[in-house]
Amino acid sequence: MKKIIKISLSLFFVCFIAVGALAAVESLTRDQIRQNGEQEIQRALGILIPDAQYADITEQSGTDAFNSEGEFENTVITQVFRADGADGAAVGYIVVLNTQGYMGEIGLRVGILRDGTVSGVVVGENPETPGLGANIAKQEWLDQFRGGSAPFDFDSVDKITSATYSSKYVMRGVNAACAFAERLRGEQG
Repeated sequence: MKKIIKISLSLFFVCFIAVGALAAVESLTRDQIRQNGEQEIQRALGILIPDAQYADITEQSGTDAFNSEGEFENTVITQVFRADGADGAAVGYIVVLNTQGYMGEIGLRVGILRDGTVSGVVVGENPETPGLGANIAKQEWLDQFRGGSAPFDFDSVDKITSATYSSKYVMRGVNAACAFAERLRGEQG
C-alpha cells in the first residue's frame, strides 16, 4: 500500500511540474503567436486585394449573428475587413474565418470584390495531413476560386487526390465568406 501511495505521489508531482512548465511556455509565447497571426493577416490583405486601404469592420459587421445562423456548419468568421480604393469607395471585403477541416481548424482568408467574385484565397493555419490535405494551401489549387462566384459546389471544384474532405471544407469556407460578403453588400448598398 505504501508503494502505491509513493508511486501515486511521484506521478502527481511529475504531472504538476509538467503542467506548470507547459503553462509557463504558453505564457511566454502567447504574445509572439498573436503577433505572428496579425502579421500573417496583414500579408494576406495585400495579396487578396492589393493597393487598397483596409478597415477592420468586424465589430459592426454582425459576425456573431452570421456565425449563429447555422447555414455553414463548423465555420466561424473571426474578422472582416473592408477594402477601399484610392477614391475611398469600397472595392471589396476580406473575410477571415476558421472552418473545420479533416485534422482540425483550417484558417482561411478570402477576398471578395464588390461584384461578388472571389479575388483570391489564402490559407492560414493548416493542420491537414502533410502531402495530402495540406495541399489545400498550394496556390495552384486555390487559384480555381479566383474570378469565380459562389456558390461553389463539389462538382465545380477540383478535389485534391486522397484529400476530398479537405477540399470540401475549403469550398465550404469560401462559400461562407462569399455569403457573408453578399450580406454586407446588401446592407451597405
